[in-house]
Amino acid sequence: MPLLVAGLDILSGSDVRNIVMALGQPYSDLLEKGVSRVHVDEIMGVDRLLERLKDVGEVTTYTKDGRKRRYAVYRHRGPKP
Repeated sequence: MPLLVAGLDILSGSDVRNIVMALGQPYSDLLEKGVSRVHVDEIMGVDRLLERLKDVGEVTTYTKDGRKRRYAVYRHRGPKP
């Protein structure tokens, strides 16, 4: 994750999405439309990744749960019918 974090700001939104998909679950779940909440472990740099995903419109908000050392990440719910 530290190598990814170093270049996050210069990557396009498409590049960030491709990298997140390549990381696999639970990170790839952050891009799945209709998944309203995803939990990711609190590891170095994940907050910057979440902020970048927020910038490109994939994440709406996230909150840190210090007791469980993870983030609860809230996504867009997808297109309305």
